This record gives sequence, C-alpha cells and structure tokens, in this order.
Amino acid sequence: MTKPQPSRLPRCRATLGFALFGFLWLSLGMQIALVTAQQMYRGSPKDLALDVAFLTDKSVLLGIVDRIEDDQLIMVVERAWLRDRYPEFYNQQLMVEREQFLQSHTLMQKRIERWIARRNGEVDLRIFLEDELKLFQEKKDSIQLENYRFMYLSIPKNQIRKLVQQPNWQTQVAAVSWEKNLTDVAVRTANQLRRELEQKKISWETIQPDFRAEIPARAQSDREWAFRQAIVEHAFTQPLEFQGVSGALIRRGGSLQLTKLLEMTLGSNLGGQSIQQLGEELGLPEFSRNKAIAREPQKVEQRWEEQIAIAEREGRLGFSVIQLNQNLALNRVDVGVFFVAKDDVGKWQVLKQFLGSARAEEQRDADLAALRADPQIERIVDVFNRLGLASQTKLNLALKHGLATQSAMQEGMNQFAEFITVNTKGLKGPRLETGGQ
Repeated sequence: MTKPQPSRLPRCRATLGFALFGFLWLSLGMQIALVTAQQMYRGSPKDLALDVAFLTDKSVLLGIVDRIEDDQLIMVVERAWLRDRYPEFYNQQLMVEREQFLQSHTLMQKRIERWIARRNGEVDLRIFLEDELKLFQEKKDSIQLENYRFMYLSIPKNQIRKLVQQPNWQTQVAAVSWEKNLTDVAVRTANQLRRELEQKKISWETIQPDFRAEIPARAQSDREWAFRQAIVEHAFTQPLEFQGVSGALIRRGGSLQLTKLLEMTLGSNLGGQSIQQLGEELGLPEFSRNKAIAREPQKVEQRWEEQIAIAEREGRLGFSVIQLNQNLALNRVDVGVFFVAKDDVGKWQVLKQFLGSARAEEQRDADLAALRADPQIERIVDVFNRLGLASQTKLNLALKHGLATQSAMQEGMNQFAEFITVNTKGLKGPRLETGGQ
C-alpha cells in the first residue's frame, strides 16, 4: 500500500487549509446538531402527524395546536422533546408555565367557592364541587410541573414565521400515538404512525385521547367557564330536557316513552284521526299530558324561545333538545340532540349538537313483533283496525318508523351522554370549543 505523502502546501497554506476544514466541519456539525435538535422530518412538513410552527429565530416546534387567539398561538408539546431539543427555550417556557399555573389555580379556587355558595342546595352538585375544590387545594403546593408529560406553549404571533396545521385525521393519529406511547411521534409521518396503530389493532379513529392527568391545567376564559358550569349542572342536577318535532317540543319527564315517539310518526303516516286524540279517548295517561303540543307548523330554523324562557325562569344554565326530523320520502328518521347553554354575557346558543339516523325498512321484524305485543300499542293498533284507518302494511310501516325514531334517538343520546361524561370527569377540561374565545 502506498504511504500517504506529506502535504506539499506551504505551512501557511496548510494552516489555512486546516482552519477552513475545521470551519466547514464545525458548520456541518452545527447543521447536523440543528437537525438532531429539531428532530425534523426531511420531507414535507405536511406529511407529519403533528402541527409544525416555524419561528422567526429558525427554531421549529412540533406539537398539536390547542387554539389560536388574537395575539398568540397555544400549542401542546411533549415536555421531554422540548427540553432535549431546545433546553434554553424550555427553561424560559417553564418559568412562564409556573406563573400561569399559580394564576390559574387561584382563579379556579375562587370560581368553585362562588359556585358552591350559589348552588349550595343541590346536594350532588355540591359534593362534586367540594371534592374538586379539595383536590385543587391539596395539589397547589405539592405539584411539580416538571413531572407532567406535556406542556402548553404560548407563542406570540409575531414570532411565528409559518404555521402548518395538519388535517384532523393526522392530529388524531398523533394524539392516539402519544396516548399509546409510540416512539418518535415528532419525526414520523402520519401514515407511518397510522400503519403501526393499525398493526397493533388500535382503532385510532374512535379513540378520544384524554391527557388531562398529564398536562397542567390552564386558566379557562369566562366564556368557557360559563359553558363548563352549564354542562356540570346538567349532569349533577335534575336536567331540563325537551323533545319533539320543530314547533312541537314538550318537556321530558324521565325516560323516553315510545308512545310519544309514535305520536310523531303514526299521525303523519296514517292520516285521519291523530293517535294523540285516540290516546286521550282511550284514557291513556301518557297522552293526557300532551294536550299542549302546538299543531301549527314552524319555520325550519328553531330558536327555542319558549324553552329558553323556561330555563331563565328556573335559573338554569343549559338544557337539551331532542328534535325529530322525518324524511318520509326517503323512509329515514333523523334525530338531532342539541345542548343549548348560556354564555358569559347571558346569550343562549347551541354549544354542541349530535345526530342519530335510522331507516324504517331496516328495523327488524322481531322488534316490530315485540312492539305490537306491548299492551299500550295493542290498544292503539286495535283502535286503528276497528276504525279502518290503515292497512296492515301501512300500519307496520308506521310502527317501523316508531322503531326507527327510537333507534335514531338512542344513537344521538348516546353521543350526548359520552360528551357529558367526558366533560364531567373534572373541572380542568377537556377544552371546550366555544367559538369566539
């Protein structure tokens, strides 16, 4: 093997060459360190699962955008990732986080105390609030923010050079990947993470990740707090609930009654005498309570003025509406479930809505037979038969519409119940999308 020859460059040129080589190596090392520090994916940032914020100081933050306010962006990031990649920036944010935590904690304690004083007579609600207050008081002095897995970053908008917000399905993949402890979530594409979740038989589309125990609570705006109170009071006091069709809403009193649902369907399907009138003539108590149902058609837009007036009169913060919308031409029943709440300035609006849907012809014959065997339904069907108001085919279709209504309603109510459950596990969250915060 030929021995390497000594450099023929003059000493000064050799020195300059070493200096230049050292500079190039240092620059390359800085670039490598920057890539390592940022843990950036080399392809398009749009392929990633996490949102990407490019800052004016050339740093790049990877997380999930919580919300965008007038003057700042709020992003959730993994604490360990930020600490390892941007230690100086992390320490700055940790100081901000500590100050915000103390302010949030003090505000929350005062809010709960005022709430307990205002609703002291509601036993279940008071117990829930007292437990929450005790929890906040116990944790105030002992909490170590560094032990939380995630942190909120408050980034002024004038420091953001570019923001890439991923589609909902990609951030859903990212959140589930965090929850399931997949590795390197920050540097892997959404498709790579999705494939791993599916290989592990994880139904990522339907999971609702909950990180409340792994992230310090932030102060809630007055608007969000007003809505959270409405949800909690709906869950822990006797709820105010209405059901019916547009322009014909009645107050619910307990469990759903299929006879009420059939009133909505049989009358419009069979023509002639209303099942409401027949129920009253038969002396059925379920129908005697429905005499006040309005019969005049109303505009498609539903403002619920009467229901809001009742809520105001009773000092409620929110109420639910189950509203039936039949499409006889398509043989389909849609049921909307709405939660209407009062905001921080006293304005009522729909906070959340859900939809259940079912088709009459898809209802099972076994369910139809069981329905017809119900004593109350038997009496109603007997009256229709004796009066000759409908053929058996038409009657069965009407009854199937009743079953479809029940099925659609249950679907919507299940979604609403899940919403209430998720939002009453504690007063910390999850964050409510209130529109206009």
